Amino acid sequence: MRRERLKAVAREEIGPYTLLRVERGGLDPGAPGQFFMLEAPGRLLPRPMSLCFAPRGELAFLIDPIGPGTRAICTLEPGDELQVLGPLGNGFRLELGRPPPDLRIDLPPVAAIEPKLQRCALFPSTLYHGTRRFCGGKRMTVAIDIQLDRG
Repeated sequence: MRRERLKAVAREEIGPYTLLRVERGGLDPGAPGQFFMLEAPGRLLPRPMSLCFAPRGELAFLIDPIGPGTRAICTLEPGDELQVLGPLGNGFRLELGRPPPDLRIDLPPVAAIEPKLQRCALFPSTLYHGTRRFCGGKRMTVAIDIQLDRG
């Protein structure tokens, strides 16, 4: 976790949201489930934002401008600076075979997979699956559901 003053790289309106891209500096992009605190110039309190994606050298946040703090962040222009703290919080791992809590069946998972770069996890969608926290590293998780034609 680090705090840095970073420059906005680009701002794009996407429907009611703003995609704000900032230079990454020395910050780690974190893991699924983690977040960053963004503080616009002249604002007292930073706002927590989940990372949308992290292209090389950048951090990108999809922001809903619903209050004065998020509106201030969404008005930043390329070259404007803001304070960024993070990544914060805990990441998650994929668990297979553990029933959901509402079933009240306390069974351990069949497998637990920490998402890693260039790793693809294939498993039958008939297994219960969910996430649990993990720490450290760069991560990306993608879920694809495919129905095979048996005809």
